[in-house]
Amino acid sequence: MNISEWSDFKIAVAKDKALIDSVANLTKVEPRLIVAVLVGEQIRLFNSDREAYKRWIGPLKILSVESTFSLGVTGIKATTAEVIEKNLKDSLSTFYLGPQYSHLLDFRSDSIESERFKKLTDFKNHFYSYLYAALNVKQIMMQWERSGFTIADRPEILATLFNIGFDGSIPKANPMVGGSTILIRDVPYTFGAIAFEFYYSGELYDAFPFKSVKFDWKNN
Repeated sequence: MNISEWSDFKIAVAKDKALIDSVANLTKVEPRLIVAVLVGEQIRLFNSDREAYKRWIGPLKILSVESTFSLGVTGIKATTAEVIEKNLKDSLSTFYLGPQYSHLLDFRSDSIESERFKKLTDFKNHFYSYLYAALNVKQIMMQWERSGFTIADRPEILATLFNIGFDGSIPKANPMVGGSTILIRDVPYTFGAIAFEFYYSGELYDAFPFKSVKFDWKNN
């Protein structure tokens, strides 16, 4: 939090407050939790040695939009996006959130892959990056809740599972923090640990304060 890149990140994410709050209202996922998974994905790109940082991230104070292996500001993979979409429709899935969410990611055209790509990689509007991310962590939370293991108050576990994917989400009594290892000024952190450090740091508290409930899943 003492490096210049972190200051740039805080300015950049604050610009998206209205979008993040809008997604939070739609999904009933705490805005600060959405930002926690965003931090893990973005902070590795906010590296002063990277050409992208030197050319536009640092000078313009904007988030990096990925468009290759991972997509958007939250790094959603196309295959993960497809699973999220299917989970919204499949009432038999342990990840199912209920009929009120089933049409949140509906497509307007028959060119689904192209439309999905455009939504997630829109440089001017990151709404869908946040929407997919929020639905991802909420679906994981619901899976664990149904299995009898509550992780609704464990942002570090939710972020870890967000990072490793649905296949790695196996409900159990003692989940471990982990995910991809990210070097920040040569110090290694896991994706889940970064989310934890941010969430409880108080950083960006004015824009994204703590809520008493991270998910409103009983009264959707």
